[in-house]
Amino acid sequence: MNYLEAWDGLKNAIEQAHSVIDLRKIRDQAEAYRYALKVAGESREVVRKAEEIKLRAERRAGEILLKSPKQRPGSYQQKQRFIADTVDIPPSYKELGITKMDAMKWQRVASIPAKDFERWLKSSDEVSSAGALRLEATLRFAERETPPLPSGKYGVILADPPWAYEYSHKSFKRVDDHYPTMSLEEICDMGDDIKRLSAKDCTLFLWIPSPHLGKFPAVLEAWGYRYCTTWIWAKAGYSFGHYGSIDHELLIIAGRGKATPTCDPKITTRISSVQSIPKTRHSAKPIEYYSIIEKLYPDRKYLELFSRNAEPRKRWSYWGDEA
Repeated sequence: MNYLEAWDGLKNAIEQAHSVIDLRKIRDQAEAYRYALKVAGESREVVRKAEEIKLRAERRAGEILLKSPKQRPGSYQQKQRFIADTVDIPPSYKELGITKMDAMKWQRVASIPAKDFERWLKSSDEVSSAGALRLEATLRFAERETPPLPSGKYGVILADPPWAYEYSHKSFKRVDDHYPTMSLEEICDMGDDIKRLSAKDCTLFLWIPSPHLGKFPAVLEAWGYRYCTTWIWAKAGYSFGHYGSIDHELLIIAGRGKATPTCDPKITTRISSVQSIPKTRHSAKPIEYYSIIEKLYPDRKYLELFSRNAEPRKRWSYWGDEA
């Protein structure tokens, strides 16, 4: 097979295509080539070229989608066409033969500046959709500036580290599509800074997703805290997970010095360790926990690390690139 002619033909087809449907067909053809070539044991360079053609088709389709009116569910399009007797209503993703996830990924790849995209194609060892999405996220997050850590000592620290996931499901958005993540080592390396910010008597509230539960002892040791107990946030709604819908998140409570609540003991008995609160946007934690912490420790200074709280509260300090 003359691969050069095949690649040139597909590349020209991509440049001439004006519909998502045509580009999806080119993309599927390139993917079929890629798989067959890999199974046949062809050279890495040949397989890589097939992946590049597939990626270019996805990028071109994403460019068209970005310029198109916002998609609605298929039933909406059909209903509006029946009422208006017009074909001006944009086709649904189902009619285009793609999923909402496909559209989201392709539009993200299309948003990469052309110079950055071409430079990455020439230099990257991994030419793939996943690699292109990581490039898009890197460029998007590069504009964020992490402020310096605050000064002073705090009696309560609430931390929500951006835990890096080793695995992700192909049907779900990756965590690092939303924000830059940190490895366990990077989180532990903050130990000296956390110790500097912690008062002699300090209570730490550490959010940790269930898949990372085994990591919290290392973090507590590096940050200079001892484990006390665990609270549970029941999210009251469907969530993603490899082993079922993970509808809860854990809040580890740890301390140094005197960490027990400073409020009236009667208040402590009225606060449940399990709070059922509906979730909102990705990774955002319930604002109700601020009030609970304030009730338990009414006389301390509060610091939130990796904050995503859009509504500052009195006596709280916030740190993070979204604070």
